[in-house]
Amino acid sequence: MSKMAKVLLVGIIIGFFFISVFSNSKGEEYTSIQLDYAHVKPRVESLITQYIHGQFERSWIEIKEVSFSQETFEVKDSLATMTLLAREVDRVRLNSFGEHPAVRAYMKFLEKQGDTLSQNEKNALNKELDGWKRLLTSYMNEDSEGYIKFKVEVFRDGTYKIYAEVLGEKEYFALVEEAFPVKTDKDIENETYESIKETLSHIKSQEVTSKELIPEYIGYDASRAVTYANKWTSNAPTRCGPYSNDPFQNKTYYNPYYTAYTCTDCVNYVSQAVHEGSIPTDSTWRPYTSAWIITDNFQSYMLNMGYCWKATLESSAKIGAVCMVDQNENTKPDHAMMVVYKNGSTLKYSGHTSDYQNKILSITKPHWYLIFDGSYLGDA
Repeated sequence: MSKMAKVLLVGIIIGFFFISVFSNSKGEEYTSIQLDYAHVKPRVESLITQYIHGQFERSWIEIKEVSFSQETFEVKDSLATMTLLAREVDRVRLNSFGEHPAVRAYMKFLEKQGDTLSQNEKNALNKELDGWKRLLTSYMNEDSEGYIKFKVEVFRDGTYKIYAEVLGEKEYFALVEEAFPVKTDKDIENETYESIKETLSHIKSQEVTSKELIPEYIGYDASRAVTYANKWTSNAPTRCGPYSNDPFQNKTYYNPYYTAYTCTDCVNYVSQAVHEGSIPTDSTWRPYTSAWIITDNFQSYMLNMGYCWKATLESSAKIGAVCMVDQNENTKPDHAMMVVYKNGSTLKYSGHTSDYQNKILSITKPHWYLIFDGSYLGDA
């Protein structure tokens, strides 16, 4: 072979190498990949596992396990798309309560603002601080599981995009950067500080416009409400109807004592859980009145009766609170579910249509929380 031919051959080999090697959106290099299930599945699971550890693990939260189920897989041209349900198992790890950013926020607020607070306000904040300590103790003593539904697009050049399911009555996905913005411990501390202010504002309004509840109401039992919510739902793998945007539903996990509504059972389910938490029925709110099964009517009834107050900050949410979502963005709620877990970094909820149990909360639509009086963080 002549010298010129050898030079040309080496050039062709080098050129082929550079054409076949690419960088993905995380800066890792991959050769051009095969878009079949056997090659894509382990790559997707590895990407999501890395993401969950990077996003949710902290110095005080250990991610102990990540597993997957409910896969779908599709290839079109140079794009493979996989959806799957990820289950993460975590546990809180603390040497002292002061290591937790939410606890620090309460301690700092009481230290700096304590002299300006009424005795009622001090008592309420100290009760919430004690609740945080009880809650964190329970999370240190046992594992907690959470679920997130992901969609991953893998391109033939090895680049990829990761999406997470966004909360709403219908299923849709957003890039994980939008679904779960990065949150530092300082962010958690600052958010908790603002939630303390929101709580104090509610307490002051109560002192001015307090109203008596009906005699048989003995206070909200968040623990009973959450236990009920987690018992009578599942992470349903199938939709309630024939259309691709129908909610996921599996009625075999529903409480057979109650009527179940196909595709529209969210408030019926929340009403059951809230009732289990000791909110009494009456002629207006009972199965299956409009206040029991219609989102806006449920909210109006609970607020007007004085059973709860409306918090706008996610950091104000408590165990047993009801999250109201305005998916249509018309200032009225059209979806509801229950907060069943809160560690300061992550909220988890259980709900119907779509059916989820311990779903890690991701919301991009307007939303707020109904906080039931008598429901403190450590009650569950």
